[in-house]
Amino acid sequence: MDHDKINEFIKQVQNFYDLSHSGRTLLFGYYLQLKENYDCFNPKDILSCYSHTSTPPPSNIFDVLFKLAKAKKIIIRKDCSIISGQEIQKIEEDILGVKPLISIKDELNELPSKMPDHVQSKYVEDILGCIQVKAWRASIVMTWILTLDHLQRFVLSNHLKKFNEILQENKNYKKFEVENIEDFEEIKDSDFLRVIRTCGIITGSQLKILEKRLDERNSYAHPTDLELTNTMAIAFIEDLIGNIILKIL
Repeated sequence: MDHDKINEFIKQVQNFYDLSHSGRTLLFGYYLQLKENYDCFNPKDILSCYSHTSTPPPSNIFDVLFKLAKAKKIIIRKDCSIISGQEIQKIEEDILGVKPLISIKDELNELPSKMPDHVQSKYVEDILGCIQVKAWRASIVMTWILTLDHLQRFVLSNHLKKFNEILQENKNYKKFEVENIEDFEEIKDSDFLRVIRTCGIITGSQLKILEKRLDERNSYAHPTDLELTNTMAIAFIEDLIGNIILKIL
């Protein structure tokens, strides 16, 4: 068991140390099953989780597991247990705040009708394909491309003159002017974001979101040892879709 990994996991759970032993045991079982890929877990495995997280264990772990099985939250198979499918979904939605993939797909499927551009529609199809095969790195890269493309087209249609005036105040773009969508390729993403903030196209809060997601996109777009989970990728996609793309139409 990875000591650091399990401690990072419980940090995602608000008020973890206020949970009952049943609640903690369920989460430990979920961690072992879904994060460490255990086929099943036994009482010793659960107690090891307590130990790794410096959490006082229950006086009788067998009794805790029995009560969870009676409540149909876990399924006991001989001397090994698994979390029930229904309980996995409940933990992810109610405790970890993971939105079901189908809900993300529904939001993405609605985008083409709101942004009827064939290039953007292709981006949406690519993102859906990445989600389908759990290619999380690719999904956030494509979501960033979609978001930036959406903002650039919004500038072209509504704020081009003002954008060019503010852009040229930056010495790196003093003699540069955007005339078509391809011209944005010459502008660094971070510079583009600051210009559209000055233009009033995005709010200060939206700028913070975009800068945070840009940093993450840069981190995960290149080979790295950093872990990218489905929870993190979905949060990235939700944030840009809900707070940027669907707010600026």
